[in-house]
Amino acid sequence: MPPELVKYIHIVWFKRDLRLRDYEPLAHALKFAAEAGHSVLLLHIFEPSNLQHPTTANRHLQFRWQAWASMQKEVTELGWPLSIEAVQADALDCFEWLSEECAIHGIYSYKETALRHT
Repeated sequence: MPPELVKYIHIVWFKRDLRLRDYEPLAHALKFAAEAGHSVLLLHIFEPSNLQHPTTANRHLQFRWQAWASMQKEVTELGWPLSIEAVQADALDCFEWLSEECAIHGIYSYKETALRHT
C-alpha cells in the first residue's frame, strides 16, 4: 500500500468491560491518536472459542450485544470521530487482518482476568 494511503490507527479493544465513561484505555488511545493526527477504532470481538465455551450463556451474549449497541449509539450521538466495530472472529485473525489493512500504532485494553480461556 502506498504510504499516502496508509491509515494510521489506535485500537481500543473492548473485552468484557463495555463502557465509555471512566475507561482508561480509551482515554490513552484518544490522547495519543489526537497528538499524532491518527484515527481511533473501538473494537469488540466475539471469539468463536468463547461463544462455544460451556460457561457462555445466551444471556451473557445478549448483554454484551446490548451493551455494545448502546456504546455505538452513544458514540454516534456524541459525534465522536471514531470508528466502532464488532466482529465475530478469532482475535489473532482479526488483528492480523487489521495489521495488513492499517498501520496500527497502539492497542489499548484492560487485561482480561475473568476465565482462563479468555
